[in-house]
Amino acid sequence: MPRIRYPDPSRLPDDVIAAIDGRPLPNVTRAMLNSPHLALAVAQQGITQFTALALPADLRELVILAVGHRNACAYVIAHHEPLARAAGCTDLQLEILRSGEALGEAFDDSRRQAVELARRVVDRETVRTGGPADPAAGFDDRELVEIVITAGYYQMICGFCAVAEVELEPAADSGALAESAGASAPRTRAARAQPSK
Repeated sequence: MPRIRYPDPSRLPDDVIAAIDGRPLPNVTRAMLNSPHLALAVAQQGITQFTALALPADLRELVILAVGHRNACAYVIAHHEPLARAAGCTDLQLEILRSGEALGEAFDDSRRQAVELARRVVDRETVRTGGPADPAAGFDDRELVEIVITAGYYQMICGFCAVAEVELEPAADSGALAESAGASAPRTRAARAQPSK
């Protein structure tokens, strides 16, 4: 049972009711609606990560899942594994993230670096500039900002889920939510060739 109750939608401020009108809401957003305007701001950042990033969708999902697994957050993992598959991530990549193994050849350089950078964000490790061990080295400024902010955003979501004890939606609802969130972003340098599947 979730620790934080879902508020009655009819008691929300009018502008919040208008903003969420008719959209399926994940339980994490429903719980956050106890602070309605904060919930809208958090949800808008999540939407931005699906509609306005330069990162390719598969790299974004690998970053999110790296954070989800580092936090053992079943809610984020359950929502984002289907999105990762839809974005082109392989079962092998998802299994490696799940197991915590070294990333190996299932990941090209940019995806390996992005996952490592996301893990360091979660672990609050300093990333030193330069050298072969610098996971930020292969990205331009925009890509770097997007990877770090996405990792930080999902670190916050994982923390909220842990404290609020957010329940996973039934499978049918989860699928509809994933489908409504699945817009892909334009490609940039980070969209280097993936290893063959």
